[in-house]
Amino acid sequence: LWSTVLVLYVNFMIYLGMFTAVHHFVPSKPHHIYDTLKKAALSAAFFMLGNFILASYLKKVAADSVYGAAGTILVFLTWSYYSSFTVFLSVVVFQYLKKIGKVK
Repeated sequence: LWSTVLVLYVNFMIYLGMFTAVHHFVPSKPHHIYDTLKKAALSAAFFMLGNFILASYLKKVAADSVYGAAGTILVFLTWSYYSSFTVFLSVVVFQYLKKIGKVK
């Protein structure tokens, strides 16, 4: 149990660092570091959720199924799309929460 929690925590911190760098250095307009960390935390949470769903799917579906490699390629393309979408989704959610006053 503790090893699973530790692995999830370490993964979250790695993703948090990665998405913090993306949200801080990619935009042309500088943002406050606290806003950047909040967006990065949302991105990391969405990304981990997507990874969990993908892992659950791949465990249940055998590689030698009817679709075989084509199914795997489609799953990989879907995961790639979702991974990039998490960055945009976290920014939109954060901006909406900021607009309605839930986040300062």
